[in-house]
Amino acid sequence: SGDRVAIVVNHTADTPPPAGLPVGGVQVLSLPDLAPIRAATTPPLLPWFDHANIWEAVDLDAETGRLLLGFGDGRLRVVESDGSDALSLSTGAPIMAGDVPIHASIGWGLLHGDRAVFNTSGTHIPWGAASPETRPPSTHPSENTLWAMDMSGERAWSWSGGQEIQGLSLGMDGRHLVVGAGDRTTDTRKDLFGAMVFDLEGAPVRSG
Repeated sequence: SGDRVAIVVNHTADTPPPAGLPVGGVQVLSLPDLAPIRAATTPPLLPWFDHANIWEAVDLDAETGRLLLGFGDGRLRVVESDGSDALSLSTGAPIMAGDVPIHASIGWGLLHGDRAVFNTSGTHIPWGAASPETRPPSTHPSENTLWAMDMSGERAWSWSGGQEIQGLSLGMDGRHLVVGAGDRTTDTRKDLFGAMVFDLEGAPVRSG
C-alpha cells in the first residue's frame, strides 16, 4: 500500500518469541528497506481462545494509514495510524447455543473508503471449548456472510447465499468485488464452484 506493507505475524515454535514481535497481530514495514514502522496486536478472546489469530483478513489504507485486522475468533478491528480503534466489531464472536459455544471466523477482508468489507465463515466450535471436534448444534446468526460496515459501526449492506464464501478480491477499478463461491451450503452438489462479482453497493452483478 504505497511505500508500506502490512504482514500478519504468528508464532508456532516452542521457545518464546522475540521481544516486541506482534504475535497474533500485524507488523507494518517500510519499503524497500523493510524497517518496522508500527504494529497492532489484540488480546486473545478468553476463555475460548488462548491467542489471537489472523489468516488473510488484513489490509492497509495508504491514504489514511488505517489497518484492518480480521480474527479467527470472529472479531474485526480497524486501527487508526495513531493506534486507536476506528472500528471494533464482534460479528462472528462466540455465542452460546445451549451449553455449546459457536462462532464464525473472519476469513478475508479489505478496506474500501470508509467501509470495511469482510466475510464470515460457516459455524464452528471454538478450539478452546471442551469438544471442538463435535458438530455445532445450530448455526451462528452471522455465518457465511459478506459484510460491508461503515466506520460508525453501522451495516451498509450484507449478503448471504447458498455458496460458501472462499476469498475476496477488489477489482482494479476500485468498484467491483470478486467473491469466490465454494461448496454449496444448501445441498451436496460439488460441480457448482465459481465466482460472484458484486458492486460495492451490495448488488450481485454477475456470477459464473
